[in-house]
Amino acid sequence: MVVSLGIDIVDLEEFRAGLTDSLVGEFFLPDEIGYSRTQARSWENLGARLAAKRAVFRALGVAAGAHRPGTRSRS
Repeated sequence: MVVSLGIDIVDLEEFRAGLTDSLVGEFFLPDEIGYSRTQARSWENLGARLAAKRAVFRALGVAAGAHRPGTRSRS
């Protein structure tokens, strides 16, 4: 059995500056978007969710998509 660990970091200021409806629609489910929009600082919630998703993909060895603003991709 292979055990993997995925770690991802999102620079929230850069992520917030590059955040568009297109990006949100590409990476998040409608329920995630709805919940995040109820938060005072929704970009922080979305950034944390994106980092968690990318970390899971990395741990599974699956490509998580192209480089996006505010993210660091390290293999």
